[in-house]
Amino acid sequence: MYVANLDLIAITETWLHDGIASGSLDPESLFNIIRKDRKADVKGGGVCALVKQEAQLSLRDRATRCQLKSDKILHKCSTDCT
Repeated sequence: MYVANLDLIAITETWLHDGIASGSLDPESLFNIIRKDRKADVKGGGVCALVKQEAQLSLRDRATRCQLKSDKILHKCSTDCT
């Protein structure tokens, strides 16, 4: 991810849980990390987005919308983060 110079990385089926630190996903701390870990009693699941620090990121009401703005990206998504 560092060599490709990516602005946004989205990952599904992460299998992340609270025992995995966000810092282990980005050891160089170049990204803001937004994650929704899988539930402990569920196999699979979880989502994660890594957004370059330089991008302007604003999270709205978690249950309804998030918006990411940068000079290269305009991305809107509706999510259910409950």
